[in-house]
Amino acid sequence: MLGLINLGTLVLLGYIDFVSYKIPNVILCGWLGTVIILKDYRYTTPIEIFLTVIGVLIATGSYIPLRRIVRCSAGDFKLFAVLTVAMGIDDMLTILIITLLITTLPLVCGVRKVPVAMTTGLGYIAFLLSRRSI
Repeated sequence: MLGLINLGTLVLLGYIDFVSYKIPNVILCGWLGTVIILKDYRYTTPIEIFLTVIGVLIATGSYIPLRRIVRCSAGDFKLFAVLTVAMGIDDMLTILIITLLITTLPLVCGVRKVPVAMTTGLGYIAFLLSRRSI
């Protein structure tokens, strides 16, 4: 259930980011609230919660140096912070690497601005397909 919510939200955010190059905070907050409500934290250890908080801080804290290098907006980093809460730090880093690989192709071809939410949605789909056993 949570996987479908993640996929639907990323597709919606990808479309909005493709059209307007903005990621609405309302959708991110709604997605974060839904993830927190639907995730079962009864069996989560304090270490796992601490690592998730550290992952969220790293994802959002990396905004400052990368803002000057890549010209990303704050919504892109908030997107990865919510994705960290939704997927966990290990899966989020895998999705981030896939997303970076997808994003490099338009940048190499000379595109000045790439909708990161759309490429994150594609990276999430590629991540789900890589985990699927055939």
